[in-house]
Amino acid sequence: MATTANQAVGSTTLKRLLAISAVLVLSPACDLGGTPAASCPPQFASASGAAVYVSGACGSDAGDGSQANPLRTIGAAVGRAQTGTTILLGAGTYSEDVKLPGGVHLVGQGSVRITPQTSGVRVWGEGQSTLSGLVIHGAKGDGISVEKTAVRLEHVTVEDTVASASSPGNGVAVDGAPSVELSACTIRSNAGFGVRVHASGTASIIDPLFHGDPRGAATTGAIIDPLFMPSSSIGNNLLGGVAIIDPLFVPNPAVGFTNLLLHATLIQGNSHYGVLLQGASANVAHTAVAGTLLAGDVGDGISVQSRTDESAEGGNPVLNVDQGSLVLGNARVGVNIGTFATATIDGEVSQSGRGGVWAIGYATTLTLSKTASLLKNTMVGVAVTNGAHLVCNGARIAGTTPRAVSAGGKTDDMADGIGIYGAAHGAISGATLADNPRAGIVASKCGTDSAGNPDVSITGTQITGSKYETVIKCPGTQRAAVGNPKDPSASSDAGGENAGVDLIIQDSPCDNGSLDPTCAQ
Repeated sequence: MATTANQAVGSTTLKRLLAISAVLVLSPACDLGGTPAASCPPQFASASGAAVYVSGACGSDAGDGSQANPLRTIGAAVGRAQTGTTILLGAGTYSEDVKLPGGVHLVGQGSVRITPQTSGVRVWGEGQSTLSGLVIHGAKGDGISVEKTAVRLEHVTVEDTVASASSPGNGVAVDGAPSVELSACTIRSNAGFGVRVHASGTASIIDPLFHGDPRGAATTGAIIDPLFMPSSSIGNNLLGGVAIIDPLFVPNPAVGFTNLLLHATLIQGNSHYGVLLQGASANVAHTAVAGTLLAGDVGDGISVQSRTDESAEGGNPVLNVDQGSLVLGNARVGVNIGTFATATIDGEVSQSGRGGVWAIGYATTLTLSKTASLLKNTMVGVAVTNGAHLVCNGARIAGTTPRAVSAGGKTDDMADGIGIYGAAHGAISGATLADNPRAGIVASKCGTDSAGNPDVSITGTQITGSKYETVIKCPGTQRAAVGNPKDPSASSDAGGENAGVDLIIQDSPCDNGSLDPTCAQ
């Protein structure tokens, strides 16, 4: 089989993903234990403007906080800092909680480790703060918590945060902030979410060397360097990798509608969700979301959970996944899109446990572009249900693997390219569906057009390697049905409709049939 351009992009991204995993394991910057080496006199980063110097190895809190006479603790430095002051840390371990007012910066030089005694590093109040060159290890509650401060984290590692009575143990928790940016950060092995942003402005997780789409962040991302290796990573967090959460799905009126810019980042091995968006939009560019683990009945790469009111202030969620991104090997669904959301997939979604992409709910629109590849997903390549709309413009959907599904005492191996169920609609053109063992396209109880015909159009689409090309069993079907299976080796333009074929389907990624994203009944 000839290798297509989008397959080449996916394989390149996969090789990069594996290489990055090895780097994360072997890099000295990712040391999980021990005490950083410190020397006297200490080395400090440079700062413009007012500065207070701290050295846990060489300083004294009786000092004046100058480079020649540094303080010993961060707490003492905070007491002397004013808005615009940079607290400069020399190498060493700082075993203390840190409360940093908004507008004060905290910058480490060399190997700087903060091991909080209880509450981690808290940044609070109005202003803009930068935290740089730090390792936050073993905090209780949240590794870094941000309240109402515009914050930038660069070259920061947050790891092994544990739960407290008030928090599940998030690596970075942000509430009510105008903006938050993580640049070249590692957030891993925390008991809660890796990064949790609530009722805030734009959240950006980027690589400082990545150059995104020159048209601006509001547009779909674009490949600039197909060999680029991201240095931002979020992995092995127990509640999920990145979460933009508002339980009431109501934007914060002070900062507007939360959006996520996720550029050149590796999100791998988290439980429940790689990326969870509740009432938020996201641009995902040159990013790998891989290996999300099943917890309960949830294990999705990217999950978009929308408001129940489409008229809510801030607009409806929009998800863009660019051609340079890979969603790979997630336990349940690669990309799961809920009510009132709009999603465009230009990249690759492969090897998902219960379907590559699902769109579930009224007023949900999913577009698969000509560069999209959905490969080797289990059960179904892409499925729309419960009133959702699918627009498939030239995508490749291939190699779906079987999963046993049951109904009415019967069991069948479901392995379809495209599924359109439960009053959903589909427009499929120029697509390539190959080697999906059971059916290329299945439409069951789908939506109808104004004439009462099934609202499923199939044009210019090649289907090969399936027992049935198309099986359409929808209300008001007025077109002729072809009852015999198609030759699996044949190529066609999707001309047959096997309406007489009785296939068992599962029209939800939940085994219990629930349309709730958490599979709750």
